[in-house]
Amino acid sequence: MAFFSRVSFRRRDRELAAAAGIVLAAAALLLTLVGNMISDNQKTMIQMQSGQLRSISESVAKQIEVFADEMASDLEMETKLNQFIEAERSLEQGQQEPMAQLLEEFLEGREGSVEGMAWESGGQRIECWAEGQEPLTLQTASFMTEENADLAVSILQDENGWCYLKLAKMTQAGNRLSCLLSFNDIYEKTAAHIKMGKNGYVMVKSSDGLILMHQVEEQIGQKVLSGRMEMYPDLDFTDLTRLIEHQNQGRGGVEVYHSYWWIEDPPRPVKKVSAYEPAWIGDDFLIVSAVIDYADITLPMQKSIVKIVAAAVLLVIFFGLFLLLTGRMFLHQKKVEKENVRLKEVNERLEELRKREEAMAHQQRLQLIGTMTGGIAHEFNNLLTPIMGYSAMMLSEMEPQNPYYGDIEEILNSAEKAKEIIGQISAFSGKNAKKSFQELLISQTAAKAMLVAESGKPEQVKLSMQLVFEPYWMWGNETQIHQIVLNLCTNAFHAMGKSGGCLTVSGVVRQGKDIAENRFFSDKPEQEFYELTFSDTGCGMSEEVKSQIFDPFYTTRKAGEGTGLGLYLVHRMVEEHKGTITVESEPGRGTVFRIYFPVFRKDEKGDSDLWPGMHSVEIPEKGIRENADRAFLPDSSEAGL
Repeated sequence: MAFFSRVSFRRRDRELAAAAGIVLAAAALLLTLVGNMISDNQKTMIQMQSGQLRSISESVAKQIEVFADEMASDLEMETKLNQFIEAERSLEQGQQEPMAQLLEEFLEGREGSVEGMAWESGGQRIECWAEGQEPLTLQTASFMTEENADLAVSILQDENGWCYLKLAKMTQAGNRLSCLLSFNDIYEKTAAHIKMGKNGYVMVKSSDGLILMHQVEEQIGQKVLSGRMEMYPDLDFTDLTRLIEHQNQGRGGVEVYHSYWWIEDPPRPVKKVSAYEPAWIGDDFLIVSAVIDYADITLPMQKSIVKIVAAAVLLVIFFGLFLLLTGRMFLHQKKVEKENVRLKEVNERLEELRKREEAMAHQQRLQLIGTMTGGIAHEFNNLLTPIMGYSAMMLSEMEPQNPYYGDIEEILNSAEKAKEIIGQISAFSGKNAKKSFQELLISQTAAKAMLVAESGKPEQVKLSMQLVFEPYWMWGNETQIHQIVLNLCTNAFHAMGKSGGCLTVSGVVRQGKDIAENRFFSDKPEQEFYELTFSDTGCGMSEEVKSQIFDPFYTTRKAGEGTGLGLYLVHRMVEEHKGTITVESEPGRGTVFRIYFPVFRKDEKGDSDLWPGMHSVEIPEKGIRENADRAFLPDSSEAGL
């Protein structure tokens, strides 16, 4: 018995040792992968940061070059001005006022950029300083061109160590016109605002190592290498010396080097990253260097390493538990999947039931609206019957020359149109669905409808009609065509709102094969269609809205401002005329509706016997009513026949 117990304990120990070995191996593999990943990420971050530093140094160098080039161009233009040439001639006669005035005007035009101006000829010199700037005592630190060059460039330094850039242009008379630029002002405009890490900065120095621009004023005017060697002879300048040698080659680059934070006392050793770029001025260059602490790049990564290692340890600990729970979770998952299938079936049935209830409620609403509109139509018919009867009787007993004949005839015509509208209401209600269709000259019918639309046009909206007036006929209902035009125009007016805009209504004749991209025309290649286009500059529609605009009772207007039936009825009436309607719209770009009605000619000669001399007419934004009557008239050459 004791023997079997010892064997059992040994087997359990071996299993535990094997499990511990697997876990340790997995942990070692995981830590190796994590270490490689961290190393790769660190290299990537350093490369990315180096690229950003290089971009900063290139940008600042380019700005300095552009600033210097612009100032040199201004000097050259100044020396070529007639006023400047005259001022130099005046100096020969001892008159200094014209030249002094020109220098002052030059400074005023470049306030904040130029510290001072000077004209020099041998021992004679005229100076002018910017407002608030005291005259400076300067000495030349270095030349960036030959001293007698056409444009001589030099670096000057005052008694406080501040540095300046002097541009001296040779005049036509052989004298010198020079301007003085403060490197401190240039730094404020180009690099002072740039922040890099905790201690990063941008500095600019001359090719001989004189610090011209720096975020710490105490560093300006010092020699970047020799000056610091004198101040700190015991420090190691090996990496800094090598960096400066590379920078003095006149090329850009990025280097990691060991240096010190010079603003601290004593200077603290630090590892830095420097991206440098030359800024060429004249024959020499300035060195623009963007510097950041290496720790600013690696410290976030080091913190991440600690977190990742801690997470890896926890992951290894939980890895064993995960193996034990996997089997149990697998069984539980099977059970959950079966339950999910059952719940999915229940949800599908409930969703189907909800859709049926919504469809039933929608059908009941339509029935209610239909019943109500049918009753309203019946009452209006009762009111229109005596109006039409009495007006017809009066016309039959009245001579056409009677002054009231036209008025009564207009009453009868209006009543008949009202009766047709009542017929449309009855059609919506499902009663009296029979329509009165007849041959219509489509362009004339559309133009008449536009006359009515213009009367309801807001003042801030421009209306333009461009219809092709040719003898094309369609089989249709004139009242419905009017309703279609009025509905689309009204929608366009509402879309443009108080801000106004332009609505263009155009009509052309096209064949089905020319509109093949629409499936409606795929089996009608030779059929001719009248394309009636309504294009507005309103607010436009999203795809979601556009997909629902022809649904009944759908509206984007506020409650009480729209019923949602306008476009539904337009779509229905267009289909009753064997046509189709399309819409194109984007938010903020307006909307274009296109309606296609099948049309035909009464003869094959191109002219209708009833409508001789029809031709294409374009009516600009002058008012539809003002031009529409002319559009229906025949050519003047035939009017007198």
